Amino acid sequence: MENYSFSSADRSHKLQFIDNLRALAILLVIFHHVGEAFPDADYLRIISKWGKLGVQLFFVMSAFTLCYTGSKLPLNRKAAVAFYIKRLFRIAPMYYLAIIGYYYVAKITSNIAGAKSLGDIVSYTKWNVLSNVLFLHGLYPPGNNSIVPGGWSIGCEMLFYLLFPFLMHLTRISKGYLLAIQAVFCFVLYAFLLAAKLNGHQGVGGESSFAYYFLGNQMPTFLLGIALFFFWRSNKFYNVLLFASVAGVIAIALFIYFGSSAWVWVILPPVAGVLSCLLAKLVSKIHINKIFTSIGQVSYSMYIFHFVFVWTAIELLRRSGLNWGANLSAIVTFCFVVVSSFLFSKITYKLIEVPFVKIGRNLANGIYSGKIRQREMEISGSK
Repeated sequence: MENYSFSSADRSHKLQFIDNLRALAILLVIFHHVGEAFPDADYLRIISKWGKLGVQLFFVMSAFTLCYTGSKLPLNRKAAVAFYIKRLFRIAPMYYLAIIGYYYVAKITSNIAGAKSLGDIVSYTKWNVLSNVLFLHGLYPPGNNSIVPGGWSIGCEMLFYLLFPFLMHLTRISKGYLLAIQAVFCFVLYAFLLAAKLNGHQGVGGESSFAYYFLGNQMPTFLLGIALFFFWRSNKFYNVLLFASVAGVIAIALFIYFGSSAWVWVILPPVAGVLSCLLAKLVSKIHINKIFTSIGQVSYSMYIFHFVFVWTAIELLRRSGLNWGANLSAIVTFCFVVVSSFLFSKITYKLIEVPFVKIGRNLANGIYSGKIRQREMEISGSK
C-alpha cells in the first residue's frame, strides 16, 4: 500500500496538494455564485448549482490541515490559548476589513440607479455587527449571513476552532471517539428527520437557512476531515474511503426515504464531506500547474471579496448593453471574477494576511512553544 505519511521526503508536494484542493474549493464557490447571478443560464446552472459543495471541501481541508499543524497540541490552557490566538490572527484581520468594506459597498451600490444592491445597509445593526466582530454570528440567526456575504461559513468554522483542541484530545485517548462523535451526530440527524416527518414539518429549513448554516448541521463534514487525516497518516486511506462511501450511500438512501429534495439541506454536508474525501485522493495524485497552487494560497481572500467582482462584472455587462446570452455571459463573468479576485487577493494576502499571521504566531509562541511551532511554520495559510 502506498505511503501517504507527511513525514516523508515529499512533504512539500503534500502541502501543495492541500493548496490545490483549496483552489478547487474557491473556484467551485465562485462558479456557484456566478451561476446564481444568471438565473436564465439554464445549461450552466445544471453544473454551477453544485459549486456550493466547495464550502464543504473548505471545511474538510480546514480540519485536515488543523490536524497536521496541531495533532501534537496538548489539552492545557497555554496550548489552547496559543492555538486560538493563531486562528484569530489568521481569520480576523481580513474579516474585519470585510465588515467595514461591505458596509460601504452596500451603501454605494444601493444608490446606483438600475443596479442591484450588494448587501443591505439595514442589516448593519449593532447586534448583527457585534456578533460578527466576536465571531458569534454562527449562533445568532439575524447576523449569521447578513453582514459579510458568505460570512456564515466563517462563523461556523470559528465555532469549530473552539472545539478543536478538545476533539484532538479525545482522538489521542482513542480514535474510536471520533467515530462515536460522528455516530452521535448521524443519530441526532436522522432522529430529527424522523421526528419532523412524523409531526408534519418535513422540509422545514432550506439551503439558505440558519439551520443549514449552523455548526451542528455542518459538523459531520469537519469530523470527516479529521478522520481523513488520521487514516491518511496511518496508511489506511483506502479504509476511510470505504467507510465514507458506505456512509454516503446510506445517507443518500435515507434522504430519499425521508422525502427526497425536502431534506437536501440536511443530507448535503455529510455527503459533500464524503465526496471531498474521495476528491482528496484524486487531487493528491495529480501534478497541477503552480498557478492553481497560488490560487489556493490566497483562497481565503478570494472567498471574502469575490462577491464584489461578481457584482462589478454584472454591472459592466448591464451598462455595456452587450447581449451574449445568459450562458456565455456567465462564463465570461466567471473568468473575470476569478482573474480579478485572484489579483486583488494577492495584494491583500501580502499586505494583510501574511503580516498578521506572523504577529499571531509570534504572540502564540511567546505563550507556548513546542513541536507545533515548526508545524505551523510549514502551513501558515490554512483556512
